[in-house]
Amino acid sequence: MDRLELETCTVDIVRRVVRGAEGLVRLSPKEAALLDYLADRPGATVSREELLREVWGYREGVMSRTLDTTVRTLRAKIEADRTTPSHVLTDPGGGYRFEPSRPAPTPAPAAPPPPTASLAVQEPNRFVGRTADVAQIDALFSGAAGEEGCRLVTIIGAAGVGKTRLARRATRILASRGLFPGGIRLADLIGCTTPDDAAHAVALALNPEAMPQIHAEAIGAQLTALGPALLVLDNIDSVVEPVSSLVSRWLDQAKELRVLVTSRERLRLRAEHVQALEPLALSDAFELLRDRAQAASLALDAEGEACLEELASRLEGLPLALELAAARLPALGPKGVVERLHLGFSFLGDESRDLPVRHTSLHRAIQVSWDLLPSWARDAWMQTSVFVGGFDLPAANAVIDITRYSNSPPVEQVLYLLAERCLIRRTSSADLRFIAFESLRSFARKRLDLAERGPGVQLRHASWYLRLGEQLTGLANAPSETVWYTLELRPQPRCELERANLLGAWQALSERGPAEHTARLAIVLCTGALSLPLATRVELIEQARGRLEAMPVVWRARVHLLLGALRLAAGDIPGAAPDAQRALMLAVESADTSVVAEALDLDGQIARLSGRLADAHDRYERALRLVHEHHDPVRRAILLTGMAAVLRAQGRGTPEGALRGTPEGALRGANEPDAATLAEDHYTRALALFRRAQATVGQGGQGQVLGHLGTLLTEAGRLDEGRVCVDDAVRMTGVLVHTPRHIEALLQHGAVASAEGDLDAADVSFRRALELGRALGAARQVTDAQLGLISILLLRANARGALEQLEASELQAVPHPLDRCRTMALRGIAECLAGRPTSALASLGEAEITATSLDDARTASTALAMSAWAHAALGRTEIARQLARDTRRRTAAGTSEERVAALLDNFVTWMQTPPGEPRDDLRRMLTELAVDSDARRRGLDPADVAWSVARVLVARLLKVNG
Repeated sequence: MDRLELETCTVDIVRRVVRGAEGLVRLSPKEAALLDYLADRPGATVSREELLREVWGYREGVMSRTLDTTVRTLRAKIEADRTTPSHVLTDPGGGYRFEPSRPAPTPAPAAPPPPTASLAVQEPNRFVGRTADVAQIDALFSGAAGEEGCRLVTIIGAAGVGKTRLARRATRILASRGLFPGGIRLADLIGCTTPDDAAHAVALALNPEAMPQIHAEAIGAQLTALGPALLVLDNIDSVVEPVSSLVSRWLDQAKELRVLVTSRERLRLRAEHVQALEPLALSDAFELLRDRAQAASLALDAEGEACLEELASRLEGLPLALELAAARLPALGPKGVVERLHLGFSFLGDESRDLPVRHTSLHRAIQVSWDLLPSWARDAWMQTSVFVGGFDLPAANAVIDITRYSNSPPVEQVLYLLAERCLIRRTSSADLRFIAFESLRSFARKRLDLAERGPGVQLRHASWYLRLGEQLTGLANAPSETVWYTLELRPQPRCELERANLLGAWQALSERGPAEHTARLAIVLCTGALSLPLATRVELIEQARGRLEAMPVVWRARVHLLLGALRLAAGDIPGAAPDAQRALMLAVESADTSVVAEALDLDGQIARLSGRLADAHDRYERALRLVHEHHDPVRRAILLTGMAAVLRAQGRGTPEGALRGTPEGALRGANEPDAATLAEDHYTRALALFRRAQATVGQGGQGQVLGHLGTLLTEAGRLDEGRVCVDDAVRMTGVLVHTPRHIEALLQHGAVASAEGDLDAADVSFRRALELGRALGAARQVTDAQLGLISILLLRANARGALEQLEASELQAVPHPLDRCRTMALRGIAECLAGRPTSALASLGEAEITATSLDDARTASTALAMSAWAHAALGRTEIARQLARDTRRRTAAGTSEERVAALLDNFVTWMQTPPGEPRDDLRRMLTELAVDSDARRRGLDPADVAWSVARVLVARLLKVNG
């Protein structure tokens, strides 16, 4: 049977052409042969075995899925709806049968379109973007002034990137300008597998009504006869080599011919100009989705547009993926489509009847590329799917294994082949690097999982990135390395480039890798490789908790150390303590001296911050006895720095460490010079040891010590020396910008600048520390920065701003008691300054009770002294006077808190004294105190802030009272 009249089309089986509403569609040889065989037996079921034997020539008993694939593509070309066929039907368990059309008048076939209009069909929807690409193709064919222009342009790109749509759009523009009087011919070569198939498609495009002559010379003669004409060869992927040969011959034969090709690889002809097609820009991708939504009468609100923006980004601007997602919008809405993207790209599909089969899903579009690859290239492509975010050649050589194929080329050549086929892309960076669209990577990853090869490839991937991470961070010999537990290594730009691969390696190791490798990569990721928030680092380590018991004891100790250090840096002191104690126990069991010293250091830090100064002093003494200067100078420097901090806290009461002993012994008394001198000596020795270290470790360590030393010198009144130290600290830790150490240096710089009276510089430092602390998740340092900013507002007498900052900040839920105590003290001081004595009494009372329970005598005394002011403001002068005098008795002379109490005591006395000479003397003294511009230093402790605020309050009332 040569011709079939079906419901929606006419099929010419001899010429392998389907003519319907869409124009001409070409059948493959097997599709035509299958339809011919079934049509000769209308209504009869033909078994699968018979069809495979008679149409495909398979021997008896051979089964193949190629029959089902051919039936599916045939239905797409001849049926009105391929999902509910009317002609090629399936008999379950039997085979296939052909049902002819019911008798009905057959409309006359439409007249063939004129040559130049053969491509100018109406576009199904609005063309979006690609302005530069269309203009470039136009310019290539038009030529510059005095030039002939290109004769062969090949549009190459990955599956679904929009090559066909661009070619049609460009040729419509060219046709409208009349550049090709001989016409524009389109030949779609999808499904062609042989040179004859390709020639047949071109012959049909040249003369759709006549019997095609597929001889290359005859086609060349027809092309020559057209004169200035454009031949568009679409989808040549499966016949690149024969098409290259044919195009070369036709260009030589037809001198006025121009050719536009779409392909996933170039033709490699000298006349060829390659136009590489990239995905749509995100703005164009969003515009495409919005246009399709509006065309479907879908109303978009702000949330809907935000979802479309997210879709455009997650689909990487790939036009086919965008169109498939747009087809889902009427049913699911923008939010529904976004929510279902976790199902992967297989979720995206379109059953529209007027779409080519290859455009109904991304999977089908990519499958074409897969089918054309040799087996070793398929295997290599599958293995590249374990890389996320790209990879370089050394990583590929370490991970991709195709040695099972005796004929496989080197991995480097395979990668070049995959890049030529647009399955991966070479980036434009200086170092050779490859990357893939997520849709292509997802396809390859599914193939890898189906082949049950994923775990082995993942472990090779994880092993490579573990070695790379250790090499880049200097932790290649982690058991003997120092300072990893300080979390102060600089994040590496190369590691940041490989962030996704490193995190993927961690996932693989934490699930199934060697336990020791899991611990090693944890140390790399959570110390110096990546700039991760502290909470994220804790979550990563927690994922490996179930594998702790499988690790050697020394690695278990290190993992607990890391967890404790992370929790401490994040401000979770109670949470850090159990890990520190467990680490110390395991470290002693391992008999590794360096790990024992690290565990003692961590436990000492926790003890100091918890107010257990004697315990902290004991831990540092034990650690220093273990670590000798000549064998481990950096670790000894770190321990000396920690011991100096303990000595400072023992010698004076500060919010960073609670006080021991009597108030007189805890405050600035006879012991302070000795403690301060000893602390300064420890800092000086630590600084010398750090200077002997190399690169970032030594530089960052010096910065840390200089910051502490600067604040110590400032407290001793050596402001110039202190400012020089903290300036150097900020500069030297600047290479560690994403670490707690740099944030700490900024806080110290703010404190010293404030002591000098440079409140603007202090404000800048605290704001930068707050920004970095929030990004890192360092809760204690965020609290310190916020309290510093509030203190500056109070030093500037801006009570309203201080109270607003207190309400707007994270200080509403400060977990640490010492920080909560400081917060309530500053709130009470701000309420005094704002004229709210009743609220101030509540805040100061809570601060005084908490500070007393924590042995923080300075803050307790400050809260009591400011309570005297609040009582005086409420007219309770006797209570105020008694509180002020009690505070003076329990504080050392010259301290800020004692000066506050003395000022308020004298002020209350002045208020109670009748007019006369004694009252005038008191007034003169109070006035001198209130206007003293050098009121010791402008520190940021609550006591120093209270002294500044009390002077302002007294000055105000003295002015009001004449």
